[in-house]
Amino acid sequence: MVGTISPVVYGAATLSRWSWQISIYALSQIAGAVVTGVVLGTLGVLLRMVQVWDISQLLAPLGIVAAFAALCDLRMLRVRLPSRNWQVPQSWKRFPPSVMAACFGFIIGLGVITRIPFASFYFVLIACVALGSVPAAVVLLALYGAARAGAVALIARGQAFARNPHERLETMARLGPVIGYLDGLGLALFAALLLGQATPFHF
Repeated sequence: MVGTISPVVYGAATLSRWSWQISIYALSQIAGAVVTGVVLGTLGVLLRMVQVWDISQLLAPLGIVAAFAALCDLRMLRVRLPSRNWQVPQSWKRFPPSVMAACFGFIIGLGVITRIPFASFYFVLIACVALGSVPAAVVLLALYGAARAGAVALIARGQAFARNPHERLETMARLGPVIGYLDGLGLALFAALLLGQATPFHF
């Protein structure tokens, strides 16, 4: 994915042109995440109309989900994450760079129709429904989408202007497990916070 949105695909490019393309990609990814947030937030609102709940009642369940997701991302639990193996079509590379970046970004931003590498995403999806609020779900997924887009932009920039872009891409691919561990540690801390707040004698 990183290789397709950087100038590696189209040859040398100026920094300004590359910045324009990556900005389109990032904004499109956030837009895709917002669409998913609207859908999940609406689902939460509808469910809350059927069964009313207070968010404080969900601290413990959300903490347990976060802990489970953390164990998965830390590879302490060998659980195959349910996701689709559908990939963005390679034929999209034939589009003009800006159109291609927008299409890739939006589809990746939706998050639920392509491969999901980390369990943290499932926690975010569940949290969006549990909040029972469209604005809250939109903000949460928009932030998640922005974080993902920012990470891709940072990596892609390094690849785009490296002496050997393909070798650098392979090196970055090997860093995937490290990202998973960091993701798992963050989830573990958040799970501890949620469970701590859910106990009757928290400090």
